[in-house]
Amino acid sequence: MLKDEEFLFFQKPGRYIGKEWNSVYKNPEGKKRFLIVYPDIYEVGMSSLAIILLYHLINERDDSLCERLFSPGLDLEEYLLKNDIPLFSIETRTAVKNFDIIGFSLQSQLNFTNVLDILNLSQINIFSKERKGFPIIIAGGPVALNPAPFSPFIDGFVIGEGEEVVEEILDNFKLDRDEYLNKLNEIEGVYIPEFGKKIVNKRVIWDFENSFFPEKLLVPYIQTIHDRAVVEIFRGCDRGCRFCISGMEKRPRRERSVDKILEISEKVLKNTGYEEISLLSLSTSDYKRIDELLIKLKERLKDKKITISLPSLRIDNFSLKLLDLIDTGRKVTLTFAPEGGTEKIRNIMNKPIKDDEILNVIKEANFKGYKKIKLYFLIGVPYEDYDDIYGIAELINKIKDENKLIKLSISINPFIPKPFTPFQWEKFISKDEFIKKIKIIKEGIKNVNLSYRGWEESFIEAIISRGDEQISELIYEAYLEGEKFSNWKENFHFETWEKILKEKKFKSVDKILNGFLTDEELPWDFINIGIDKKFFLEEREKSKNCEITKPCFMDFEKCSNCGVCFNLNDSKNRI
Repeated sequence: MLKDEEFLFFQKPGRYIGKEWNSVYKNPEGKKRFLIVYPDIYEVGMSSLAIILLYHLINERDDSLCERLFSPGLDLEEYLLKNDIPLFSIETRTAVKNFDIIGFSLQSQLNFTNVLDILNLSQINIFSKERKGFPIIIAGGPVALNPAPFSPFIDGFVIGEGEEVVEEILDNFKLDRDEYLNKLNEIEGVYIPEFGKKIVNKRVIWDFENSFFPEKLLVPYIQTIHDRAVVEIFRGCDRGCRFCISGMEKRPRRERSVDKILEISEKVLKNTGYEEISLLSLSTSDYKRIDELLIKLKERLKDKKITISLPSLRIDNFSLKLLDLIDTGRKVTLTFAPEGGTEKIRNIMNKPIKDDEILNVIKEANFKGYKKIKLYFLIGVPYEDYDDIYGIAELINKIKDENKLIKLSISINPFIPKPFTPFQWEKFISKDEFIKKIKIIKEGIKNVNLSYRGWEESFIEAIISRGDEQISELIYEAYLEGEKFSNWKENFHFETWEKILKEKKFKSVDKILNGFLTDEELPWDFINIGIDKKFFLEEREKSKNCEITKPCFMDFEKCSNCGVCFNLNDSKNRI
């Protein structure tokens, strides 16, 4: 076991030494030992609410303990391999292989080689079929919605929201591996690849109001990506953006009450010492009582110099009054995602924002003193033409012309068709087309900070996102070639992935990139997220005609018939 002072020889020792404020240490005797893992560096993983939530949830149990692990930096990894030291947890530096259950949070397809790296560093067999005894390897998160590309490596997948499932996983714990896997296979929302495909229903926390939320959030000693207190105010989204897997997968929308949010916020701030609190959701300004919440929260915090931040703001319903309600004198960067440069494209995506709405909101924000604005766009969306690409440049120039002093940042990403969306059948943009469209935008704008994600990274993500079991070999071979931390531009080596694709000639790749037929079986069809495939097909047809589907906000008179309120286990009795 490494001692505290030995970490001083590695980059950012704070990643490894533990003992953060509100961390939990338990006597392991007689306890079920759970290790929660985020397969990226500490600074990224500690910004994940899922990690922090499950960590505290498990540690609330008398019969269990939970510790944490993140991908080690390359310098520490080299040291561990050189000295034959197995990878260890943060809290007690217990060897990973000595835990009963290891739970991976999968947030990005390009992080999966890190999962294999962690297993190897832990001296655990990479392939599930080669493992005997414990630990049991479980994975959850949005990437787990299509388990096929990862199924040879993972013992069990959690589909949907994990709070209740994790409790049941621990409740059903057995000391015999085979017996335990059989018990896990009986849990709703769990998929065990060893036993073959079956219909797996997504798990949903129906009583979100009273669902667990930790009052003592972990406070890191080093700066993380999101270094602030957070409170999840609602879960789910019914806006129905046709490109967005999160919005579809997390349906139905469930809100916490104002009183509950205020109660949690005060406790979290008191127990962490943070001076900023973020009200978290997929679309924070969609919270039904957002004005009331902000007024009351600001009143309670008025003497404490606490900044309130609102991520995930929608430009079409963004009440400019909210800027005044959260104004503390510090003018942060405002971020909006129009996604498309023309109203036509935004209608295709079911994000019906008018050009005038965008221009008016930014002009008013500028007037209120906000001088930094960031906008996100997608290119390669179905039915997009070059007029839509010129439209991005034209919209940006209009914003600049009307707001001379504003500092405008533009981020552009290739559109990636994702499972469980109306665009899950569509093709992925070609490299030549992507380069041509980026060039049009670059040449068409002025005095703007433009950044864009590389086509190559998106290309690999597109393959893995809609991949079948064949694609597991691509991931494995890329790992053997040294590919890890592929989600970081400086560590992504396209030539490695490209070489493997050329050598192996996976039959499914052309289909994945060029699109699926609507009547063929998809690799993820055995997963039931509650939304009818008929709904996805209808939304796909509506997109061709630029037709809009309005959000329902769980109002059955406005029901879009997606099916999620009726198709999941016992949901008719729970709504």
